[in-house]
Amino acid sequence: MKEKRKYSFFCAHHGVTLIEIMMATLVMAFAIIPIASLLGVGAKMTSKDYRLIEATQILEKTGNSLFLQPFKEIPVGNYQYYATPPVILGDIPGKFATYTVYMTCEMNSVSFNANMINVQGAAFQENAPKITDFDTTPKTFVFDNMVKKIMVEVRWIEPNGPQKSLFLVTYRADLS
Repeated sequence: MKEKRKYSFFCAHHGVTLIEIMMATLVMAFAIIPIASLLGVGAKMTSKDYRLIEATQILEKTGNSLFLQPFKEIPVGNYQYYATPPVILGDIPGKFATYTVYMTCEMNSVSFNANMINVQGAAFQENAPKITDFDTTPKTFVFDNMVKKIMVEVRWIEPNGPQKSLFLVTYRADLS
């Protein structure tokens, strides 16, 4: 009698049918299509982020330039076009958008209260002042038109239509 041979899976003469290959390809296609669609979304978001970064850099550059200007040379009022180097306002072309820079500057008065300290007293210790070293009545200090509030805005339009903007607010004091 002829003995039947036992085949293991790895030794057997099995093959893969065309149907199995087609089914595997179909499963892979269904898995890859959503992932591939994310690539386009990622590119759009990268462009959007780049516009935001570029606007932030323009805003920072303009704010720093204004902050370095002498106090008296910063004009008071609303400005869209002001081209006194290094401060540039108005339309600034970028890689993905054109940015419009606006500046508003207003004079402010500042007042504050402080309790004066008697540093001339014999018992005064610089590193450990006592509560008795301070005057009990606060003194009010007022500085009229010595502080400028500077507001800078950068605007741009996204490709799908909405206008975006960033703001910077800083203060400059005339301490001279």
